[in-house]
Amino acid sequence: MQAPPGGARSERKRSAQRASLAEEQCGERSHEAAERRSAGFGFWIHVAPRARREGVGGLHGDALRVAVRAAPEAGRANAACIEALAAAFAVPRSRVALDPSSKGRRKRVRITGDSSLLERRFEALAKPD
Repeated sequence: MQAPPGGARSERKRSAQRASLAEEQCGERSHEAAERRSAGFGFWIHVAPRARREGVGGLHGDALRVAVRAAPEAGRANAACIEALAAAFAVPRSRVALDPSSKGRRKRVRITGDSSLLERRFEALAKPD
């Protein structure tokens, strides 16, 4: 049996890096619903397509609930989510970005702008009515 290129030490290092990355990815979803950064604000949403009434507000688990009338076909519900979130946070649509790898109802959103202002707005929207 041959040793991996770079020796056993580098293989252990790569293995540790992979484990660390996996912990970060799993932990990101299980921690808080929102993340504050200097360039903006990121959080999870739960999309309810084909809703009777459109709206942004309340929580579904740890995610902000976004109800849209559009069907989840050809990206229509995603476009409606961006529109609803832009209106709810009072920012242009160009500042709202959905994670492109999100395929289900649970999606990661990033809004660029003043993070403290966006965080306060998020907290106001997340409160139950």
